[in-house]
Amino acid sequence: MNTSQLICSETDISDHKAAEVTLKQKLELEKLVANISTSFINLNANEINNSIQIALKQLCELIDAEQ
Repeated sequence: MNTSQLICSETDISDHKAAEVTLKQKLELEKLVANISTSFINLNANEINNSIQIALKQLCELIDAEQ
């Protein structure tokens, strides 16, 4: 007698993928904050307002928000 067998396995990885997306977003935010912080270290007083506007624009772009 010749029989065929098929064994299937299913694993829900939704939580894993959601955690992966969250970690990537957190890393992007941390990189941006580090870059913004670095750019503010050696600013002259007359450059502060423009740099704040640039930083806000970058943050808004990262989170897909309007400024």
